[in-house]
Amino acid sequence: MIKHRKAEASDAEQVAKVLVENYNIKDEDEAKKVFIEELSRYNYVVALDKDKIIGMGCWRVQGLPKHQLAEIGRVATLPEYQGKGNTTAIFERMVQEADKFYKTHNTKLRKVYAYVHSSNKKAQEFYERLGLIKEAVLKDHYYDGEDEYVYSMFMD
Repeated sequence: MIKHRKAEASDAEQVAKVLVENYNIKDEDEAKKVFIEELSRYNYVVALDKDKIIGMGCWRVQGLPKHQLAEIGRVATLPEYQGKGNTTAIFERMVQEADKFYKTHNTKLRKVYAYVHSSNKKAQEFYERLGLIKEAVLKDHYYDGEDEYVYSMFMD
């Protein structure tokens, strides 16, 4: 059974394996640095199969609590755990955590959004399956010749 918990700095080695498999990161050393740096800016969740981290996701508050926005930074699983609902479960856990955060600030999560490279069809399909819509296109946002799509969903 897959369990979820908040990520810790000591998870860097295992999270690095997920990052290398899913993102434009050259090796596990770079991935560890990315994770540790992002851990100070994002709320990371890890998915575990027994003691093995098989996936991760991160989100952060965007703006002030009164804006009720959460940005999804990353969500991914190891290849052998893909297509089995694990990434969806991580996404849902992040949304639950974001909503819990907003409730502690006497409000609620109103909207989630994520940036997706225009070339990343797999991520686009994933977010569309979850009900997010492509709301905007950011021209050459991170890289020349590579647009970013903003996928978003209003919460009920």
